[in-house]
Amino acid sequence: MALFPIHLELAGRLCVIVGGGSVAERRAEALLECGARVLLIAPDATEGIGIRAASGDLVWLRTAYQSQHLEDCTLAIAATDDVAVNAQIAEECRKRRILVSRADSAAQGDFIVPAQVRRGALLIDVSTAGASPTLTSVVRERIAEQYGPGWEPLVALFGCIRDRLRALPTEELRQRATRTILEDEIVKNALSQGDTQRAEARALECL
Repeated sequence: MALFPIHLELAGRLCVIVGGGSVAERRAEALLECGARVLLIAPDATEGIGIRAASGDLVWLRTAYQSQHLEDCTLAIAATDDVAVNAQIAEECRKRRILVSRADSAAQGDFIVPAQVRRGALLIDVSTAGASPTLTSVVRERIAEQYGPGWEPLVALFGCIRDRLRALPTEELRQRATRTILEDEIVKNALSQGDTQRAEARALECL
């Protein structure tokens, strides 16, 4: 399965998930983080889905899947434990030109939902293109350890100095300055203490 890495803008768009298990819950959480409108179809669902539905974060239809549930949706995720139903959803999505992901067979879908490590504006996707979900999970855990929570304020800092960094005349200088800031102990200590003003001032000195 050849993949083209791309991030979709889904804010305000309807996304349909068929299935109510743990995979469906994870996909729902990811879509909600993107600002999508989520319609979940399943007679039964996890406690987490129930909580999200009760709070109004998503719409949960407690019924079996029917083709009309795909009306006006941007993408769909087939995450039931029934191979035939997942295949039916994928076929109907293709007829309607709707992007579809199959949780049970990545190769038979249009896209793969990667495992993610999110640190503020930093988003790292991990995927083995469906070859080994377990390996994907292990690699994700390692990346999460390497890029811990301390990266969130660091990424925010780079957002604050973005224009000054881009003003450097060459990409080589921009990369060198970025590495210097990343390794600077004063910047690290200031961010660890929550002193963002001191961290920004030091980062500008590094530039």
